[in-house]
Amino acid sequence: MPSFESLSYHLKDRIAYLSLNRPAQGNRLHESLILELKKALMMAEESPDVKVVVIRGNGDAFCEGMAYEHLEKRQHFGMQENLQDAALLADLYFRIYRAPKPVIAQIEGNALAEGAGMAAVCDFSFMVEEAKIGFPEVKQGFVPGVVMPFLLRKIGEARTKQLLMGGEAISARIAQDYGLITTVVQESESRDRVYEFAFSLCENNSIASLQLTKKMIADIQSFPLDQAASFAAKMTAHARNNLDYRRGLQALLNQENITW
Repeated sequence: MPSFESLSYHLKDRIAYLSLNRPAQGNRLHESLILELKKALMMAEESPDVKVVVIRGNGDAFCEGMAYEHLEKRQHFGMQENLQDAALLADLYFRIYRAPKPVIAQIEGNALAEGAGMAAVCDFSFMVEEAKIGFPEVKQGFVPGVVMPFLLRKIGEARTKQLLMGGEAISARIAQDYGLITTVVQESESRDRVYEFAFSLCENNSIASLQLTKKMIADIQSFPLDQAASFAAKMTAHARNNLDYRRGLQALLNQENITW
């Protein structure tokens, strides 16, 4: 398995676990950790042994934002450095959002600021009841700009304003009601629930179908309705030419179970 400084990479049953490994610092991000996350995502995407990715944090937090040492460095940034710094985080969010394989956030502690953004761009999210999630940037004189386009897509304008302009951390239950996270779990069952869900995706769902469905959901939102309908028909026809479709259709016609 690959070796990282601030991240651990573990593979089990076609599930790649990417664990932020700075527990004493609340798994706060810095430039090196962001680069390690991007590298680990790329490795998982390219590996034929990986079908699902899980992002989680070691220790008591999922990710509590940006590392203090990195914030110290920002005091001396000029415009170009600030642009590069913001683009680095934006690229991480984009890579998670557009990753060709399903990405699950396993949130067993607080997810704040950049950590909340990382959770928000995952395809699925399991959050323990005791954890909080939120975007406190406006309380610190910052602007939560990088996460904004993803949140608007995910939960709409009203909820995005409430979270980003209010700046308050919310409970797992409220986050689920907002559509920010998908599932609330008990802490004692969190790891089992995430594993069971990830394993079910691996066993029961075609990887080709998962990939194309995720891509279409991301793409189709930017099209006018007539173009979206045409695009959907074209991609559906395209999907019927792949091997997984033919295998699935044959199993359905023969009334047989299929394991992917």
